[in-house]
Amino acid sequence: MSDHHLPPWSLVPVQAAALLRHHRLDLATEIVDEVAAQVPEYSWQTDPERRAALVETIRRTVAEFADLMGGPATGWPRHMLDLFGEAGAQEARAGRGLDRLQSALRAGARAVLRWLAVQSERLRLPRSMYRAFAEAVFTSLDEFADAAAEGHRRELAKQGDDRVRHRVRLLSLLVTEPSVAPEVIADTAAQADWTVPRTTAALVFAPLRAEVSGPHAEEPVLPSLPAEVLADVRGARPWGVVPDPDRPGGLPYLAELPSPWMMVIGPTVTVDKAAASLYWAKQTLGLVERGIIAWRPGDGPVVHWADHLPTLVLFQREELPRMMAERLLAPLLKLRPREAERLGATLLACLQHGFNVKGAAKTLHVHPQTVRYRINQLQDLFGEDLHATDRRLEMEMALHAWLATMSAQD
Repeated sequence: MSDHHLPPWSLVPVQAAALLRHHRLDLATEIVDEVAAQVPEYSWQTDPERRAALVETIRRTVAEFADLMGGPATGWPRHMLDLFGEAGAQEARAGRGLDRLQSALRAGARAVLRWLAVQSERLRLPRSMYRAFAEAVFTSLDEFADAAAEGHRRELAKQGDDRVRHRVRLLSLLVTEPSVAPEVIADTAAQADWTVPRTTAALVFAPLRAEVSGPHAEEPVLPSLPAEVLADVRGARPWGVVPDPDRPGGLPYLAELPSPWMMVIGPTVTVDKAAASLYWAKQTLGLVERGIIAWRPGDGPVVHWADHLPTLVLFQREELPRMMAERLLAPLLKLRPREAERLGATLLACLQHGFNVKGAAKTLHVHPQTVRYRINQLQDLFGEDLHATDRRLEMEMALHAWLATMSAQD
């Protein structure tokens, strides 16, 4: 093997190793002093115990370095690299990057090279030995930095996994009934890095099937959501909660969900009622998917439960809309479906506008004369019941539910 392929420490003469072992404590002290001077965050002068422990650790590192010299090892032993890996992990746990640790490693390398330069001049050591020694120091610096970076990456990944796990558990606790104790919620929220709000609302997401169909279609992936949205994105129906949804400015970051996604927002509730918000959000989504609640992608990606209260109330029991229609809309049910639906929509518009012909015509997008003609037909069908003020609310609710069912069947 040529010198070019040999590890740098194998080219360092044994007298350099002996020199390191003899002065390892002095060199360790110089390294600590240099790091403290160059990296203020790593100053241990006011903590004698920490300083002594660090000097001892570096003294052992210098001894390991001496053991490498003149030998065949291709790299530092695993236990030493693990030491620097843990240093990188500590930086991650403290919420820091690697800048100051890397600065400390460079400062330590400078201290070693400066010490050797002094020793080389004092002992008249050959320049070739200094060059080989310097190469070994720089190679070691690279290995230590790589180990620290790997430890830092592993810790960040672990923290990410832990954070996701805590957030999913927190979501589960928030919608548990009966409500979980506030102190349990607060503790889990702290672990999940989520601030417990005063109010919250549930969110349920669904892909638009028409846009992801086809033989090669894949299930769409929900885009990243802001950290304040506590979400479980696993499965075909991602869901979550958002803090203080009624605050000024609303939820601008959720208003522009990219296709092919839609989102249903449940009612705003206190945190201990999050389960109720989730229930109504899911109920709303179910009615949208059945076509009972009219919604098209062009309407925007967000559906608010509060915009569909009558439908939600009526469809809590499937037989209720049917029984209301049979009791209140019997004359319409005897007609052909198309004619019944047209007259039903006209009657609903008239009820909503207090039988103001122009207002109903505008809602229906027809000529006022058309509305007058249909009102005459409705008068023939319903007689005096058409204008019974004590039944208008029931009639309007029955029409709303019946027309939604008719539309879903088309």
